[in-house]
Amino acid sequence: MEPSDEEEDTEIVPAASEQQQGAETITPAASDLAARVEKRLKVVEDCLERASQQLVAYGPRRDMGDFKQRCLAFMQMELSSVVASFKLSPQPLQLRDELDFDVEDWLDVVYSVLSSLTSSFARIIDLTAPPRHTLLRIAAMRCCRRDSTSSLWYSIESMYFGASQSLIASYNPVPATSTHVGLPPQASEADLIPLAGSDLVKKLLRWLVSREETNRGLRVMCIVGPAGVGKTALAMEIHNRLKCQTSGTPCSFQCSLMARAPRTTYSDELLLQDILSKISNPATPPLSADESKANIMEFLVRCVSERLQDKRYFICIDDICEPSGWDKIKGAFPDNNLGSRVLITTRDQSIAWSYCSLSDVLVHKMEPLNHEVTERLLWKQFAEMQWVQFYIDDRFIALSKLWVQFLYMSMFPYGYMFDKDRLILKWFCEGIGSFGYGLDWLNFNQEEKLAEPYHFSRLVDINVITWVAANRKGNPDEAEAGHWHVNYFYHQFAVLKSAEMGFAFTSATLELAAAPNSPRRLALHHPEPHLASVLKALDLSLTRSLAVSGAVSEIPIYKFVNLVVLDLEGWENLTDEVLLQVCMSNMFFLHYLSIRNTRVSKLPHEIKKLCSLHVLDVSYTQISELPVDVYELAHLFKLDIRGTRIRKLPKQIVGLRSLCVLLLGVEGTINSTKTATRVPHDIQHLWHLNTLATVDLREEPASLITALGNLDSLRVLAITWSFHQCTDKAYTDALISSIRKWEYLESLTIHCGLGCSMEFLGSLCDPPKGLEKFKVTAGRFANVPGWIDECSELSFVEITICKQDTVDLKILGGLPKLQCLILGLDFISTEALVIEC
Repeated sequence: MEPSDEEEDTEIVPAASEQQQGAETITPAASDLAARVEKRLKVVEDCLERASQQLVAYGPRRDMGDFKQRCLAFMQMELSSVVASFKLSPQPLQLRDELDFDVEDWLDVVYSVLSSLTSSFARIIDLTAPPRHTLLRIAAMRCCRRDSTSSLWYSIESMYFGASQSLIASYNPVPATSTHVGLPPQASEADLIPLAGSDLVKKLLRWLVSREETNRGLRVMCIVGPAGVGKTALAMEIHNRLKCQTSGTPCSFQCSLMARAPRTTYSDELLLQDILSKISNPATPPLSADESKANIMEFLVRCVSERLQDKRYFICIDDICEPSGWDKIKGAFPDNNLGSRVLITTRDQSIAWSYCSLSDVLVHKMEPLNHEVTERLLWKQFAEMQWVQFYIDDRFIALSKLWVQFLYMSMFPYGYMFDKDRLILKWFCEGIGSFGYGLDWLNFNQEEKLAEPYHFSRLVDINVITWVAANRKGNPDEAEAGHWHVNYFYHQFAVLKSAEMGFAFTSATLELAAAPNSPRRLALHHPEPHLASVLKALDLSLTRSLAVSGAVSEIPIYKFVNLVVLDLEGWENLTDEVLLQVCMSNMFFLHYLSIRNTRVSKLPHEIKKLCSLHVLDVSYTQISELPVDVYELAHLFKLDIRGTRIRKLPKQIVGLRSLCVLLLGVEGTINSTKTATRVPHDIQHLWHLNTLATVDLREEPASLITALGNLDSLRVLAITWSFHQCTDKAYTDALISSIRKWEYLESLTIHCGLGCSMEFLGSLCDPPKGLEKFKVTAGRFANVPGWIDECSELSFVEITICKQDTVDLKILGGLPKLQCLILGLDFISTEALVIEC
């Protein structure tokens, strides 16, 4: 059934926006804003001129192997990019109207990030001064060469971060003539629901609240469409408009609420519990435990129905995903002949049409948004987010950074499955994921924990990023159960918008755009016929990020000399020879190198020339050993060798004194000794190591376990454990002793042999208080370990027990932050287990 335009129009008062409700802010004229930005840039332009002069002092020839010259040239290019980013449009500038920002505050932010950039500039200028050819000068240079090189390296990294922050800030203003700003007052109502406009909202409202008195039965409306097309936003706008109607009018409801269907086990029960909590009087007696145990769904349906029976209600249920969902809950919504309404959103069209068994149902299919509307909807959603002021010094930067991180999704090929930690790490390397004042690698774990809720989860909440399970079992352990990918519609928009803004270019948009001569980011995933000739005409020295995959060929790697991120994952044409070319190209500023899932069989000795490398991912390649030159990478933060043929790491690994993350074996459980990689006792001297997974201890001596206890910074550990180790006191004592030493441990995973008794862990006292995840696979406990109740931060627990009593359930129920419990039972329970939280 479709809504009719002929139904009598019912006047619906639009919900007031936050901007309409708040006081108006008088801002400077758009032309004045551009002039003030120009004034801020004057300092940067002066720095740029000085850098150019100093570069000239080195002479007409450029030595690509001279670190100082390269740093000076790199800085000059970054300063040029910053100046250009604020001068892209000759038109007057104005801030996006969705942001509702104070211009003075935004200018303060611009001044702050540019000041940070110029501070780094001053240090680099001093450190890159051309040498004066006197014996005294040469002697002094030899004495302090090492210290000056280290200082220059840190200064360049700080400068790059400052430039990245400046570029992020430049995305706040848009031309004053743009349709994204300066909307006239009469356009404000349409702006409330940019995805569809007020006409569609009115059309659906007419159907929902028709004044027709002959049919006051229950009506159900279904809004159906894929993720990201605006179903939730449309439903929320309808809900908000109905909610603000004056009591007693034909458009008013005595009960109006919105609930989201959870995507988890027992979703129907949780949905009804949520609805019940919103419609129940606070004095209503709590649910009877005995009654709810007998048939909780029947009980919840009856409770909701009783409380709605004598009310005219409007219930909005967002994102129903199970075909049987409506059949289970429809009894909760009585047809009380009072003109009640239910609005449902779903991604599955078959679910929507299954509701048509009802006599009065409307199914409205949402179409994909156009790009202008998509952009406005995104910025509106960003602006409405609540930002806690913790390590986020400025809301302007936070919102702009979220926008930039969204645009970064264009660097992936559509359908690409990625891990959350790898994405956040790439954001960090690009200078668009850090919360602090620089690229603080040693504190990356804290950065990552902040980035997840403040940025990554925000993109998940608005369906830009969605989770895809690896199997149908729905394993709740995200690390092993699946991956993330970008919503199709948002990915299309990100690709085109990135090209329009000059943020990033793909194989296709590089040819279509009125393209720049020097793209900052390139994502080459498809073998376009003219790609080689297009690349030949570009200045690739200004490219900072390059991603290549698939069957793309003829990529002039040697031209990308100033890359910061190089992602070659899945590139079919990557050979050992091409990798050698990468290492020989004097890529002094390369932070991130991934050759994951390629046919590469060895790392060249020249890998040590990548002196700024922080991340090296060689996972799932044919590599069987690492050359000793790898261990000279003094700045290496993360080394991923999972899925390779490497069987042993040498003691030279201690040369990686900055190493924080070491990933071995395979992702998930190790089921075969063929995948095991042995580590030396010397690993205990990697003082900064905070993540070690998965290390196979089955054939190792107990002394290695004791040595691991000296890793004071350890936060994430995954190990394998054998049957014989469970009964060997030397091993059990060593593991318990080490666990007690890891006071900062947040995640402990133990993969055991089948039937291993892990009861010895029950004697652990003084466990890590910050433990958030405890997982033991295949091994068994007699009961729930008593020390678990001391770990108030636990959110994930997976264990198997041989028996249970009330104490076990009380311990688990007393964990205040527990979100996921996988409790295996090595016995047949005669009654349901009820854990009261």
